[in-house]
Amino acid sequence: MKSIHLYITAFLLLIFASCKTQNSTQIESSAENEIPALELIQSPVKLDQLYGKKLYWVQNIFPQKKNLKSEQKSTFIVFSKDGSLAIQSLCNTGRGQFKTSHQNINITAELTSRIACKESELEFQFFEGLRSTHSIYQTGNKIFFKTKGYSVLMEFELSK
Repeated sequence: MKSIHLYITAFLLLIFASCKTQNSTQIESSAENEIPALELIQSPVKLDQLYGKKLYWVQNIFPQKKNLKSEQKSTFIVFSKDGSLAIQSLCNTGRGQFKTSHQNINITAELTSRIACKESELEFQFFEGLRSTHSIYQTGNKIFFKTKGYSVLMEFELSK
């Protein structure tokens, strides 16, 4: 009787261990898919290549937190040669300024309209991400705005 009890206990421990391994693997692999490795996005952007082009916001990626993702392609920014930004967010329009220094960028952004909408939290995070941007990198048609300390990574797609 003791041996059957031992076999059952060992069997249950094996099942528990395999479930735990599968779950942690799924979490790690999904985290790898969501957060690009910084070494893959270390190609600094030359802003003059972005002037007049729409950068469509895809998502804000937060290490260790839930990402904020835009399901619509309605949020974008446009850099201008004169240092200004045109901003179309989920429900509102905005404007801003940017200044560069070496490889760093400083962005100021504000709403010019104040329309309440159900995506207001998403819109707030979008503007906060813009204001916190420290540097901009590119990989293919994806543009990443990185904040100082890598607290958030904003992902954009370059318009064609």
